[in-house]
Amino acid sequence: MSFDGTDLTSIGALEPARRRALVTQSGRTDIPFPVHEVVEIGRYPWSRTPQAAQSAAITEESMAECDLLEIRDRPFSQLSGGQQARVSLARALAQHAGILMLDEPTAALDIHHQECVLALLAKRRAAGAAVLMVVHDLSLAAAYANRVILMKAGQMVATGPTESVMTPELCRGSTTIGVDVDSSRHRVNWWFCPTDRIPRPQVTRAGGVLPSSAPPTRVMI
Repeated sequence: MSFDGTDLTSIGALEPARRRALVTQSGRTDIPFPVHEVVEIGRYPWSRTPQAAQSAAITEESMAECDLLEIRDRPFSQLSGGQQARVSLARALAQHAGILMLDEPTAALDIHHQECVLALLAKRRAAGAAVLMVVHDLSLAAAYANRVILMKAGQMVATGPTESVMTPELCRGSTTIGVDVDSSRHRVNWWFCPTDRIPRPQVTRAGGVLPSSAPPTRVMI
């Protein structure tokens, strides 16, 4: 097995940690360390290297990017789920790895922090990092991804550039909720509405609930 062109049996554990960072959807929530120490863990792979001299500054920068400076001294175990998710992201960013792998990084976040996190990941991508993210919110995938793998029941439905994959036909075939896509003016508009097969109330992008008889909810990206 190889990673980034290198045989994994020929390198130790630290080298992969310098090349890739992982943010899981869930993890230990009882960590007693303060926020800044948890973020600083991301710098461990660079210990005893010339880059270690930058660790303090990089830790501060990562906390600032994830809006954590005001809670830097609070114990991780006392944070909300959304705050813990941002700490985990800051730790991964502090690794300064060229590959970021994230499993539902926005699941526990409010809309404001969802947008902030995805804009931050887009900035890292523009700087040359590879960002691989699992997300269930199709509107977020359409807004921020440049390539998409569309999945259904653990099977790949389609893969390719976002505009080629996020079509009404493919999206409707991958979900039990009605979807319509309008890509006019280089924007993607989504209408989420109940299907005839599964009657259910509509959930807006902001989390509000509409009766099933109401017109479809439009989400503009």
